[in-house]
Amino acid sequence: MTAYSHHVLAVPSRTSDDVGRRLLTEGAPRIEASGGRLVGIFKPEAGLSRDHVVALAEWPDEAAATANAASLLAGIDGLTVERDEVWTPTLRPEPGAVIEPTEGVFTHRWFDVADGDTDRFLELSEVGWGNWEASADNYVVGLWRSHTPSAAGVTRFWLMAWYHNLDAWERSRYWSAAARPELAAGNDRFRERNEIVVDRAVSMLWRII
Repeated sequence: MTAYSHHVLAVPSRTSDDVGRRLLTEGAPRIEASGGRLVGIFKPEAGLSRDHVVALAEWPDEAAATANAASLLAGIDGLTVERDEVWTPTLRPEPGAVIEPTEGVFTHRWFDVADGDTDRFLELSEVGWGNWEASADNYVVGLWRSHTPSAAGVTRFWLMAWYHNLDAWERSRYWSAAARPELAAGNDRFRERNEIVVDRAVSMLWRII
């Protein structure tokens, strides 16, 4: 099964774009030589401080990700690795999937879910997406299961979604006064999903590449 490596990197002040370009030009060829594929590089708008870079890469399996993911970062001075995880895709993405938009905002959101509720969490997510994507200018890039649980008996999921802009994100929230009525069916599922979530957090990011 394919696996993904996820890196949250603190970088020197005002260097996120430069670090992103170096990851693309220097790091991507190194991981490709080991069977990996750089999926995307992002910089924060909210949730993380400005001086961060988030990188995501796909690998043929967990063993390849674990053995080779760090080669993406080799030789790039000044990086502090704040998070370094391996993820397994769940409902999405399919192997080899490409993130199409370069403009717009991406949300990187984690959910902590009790192990006994994971099947229901996935079911509510999949059903909710159907209405949500059909009625709004946004789509779900992927939902992954982290190999690094936050606590015993808890599974951490990571969700990445794309929105045309920040206003589109606000109007798509199930709790928002500005929520669009045509999203009601999907939002009901997301509201129910929130009831079984132990904890959650979200960052807003722009795509560098």
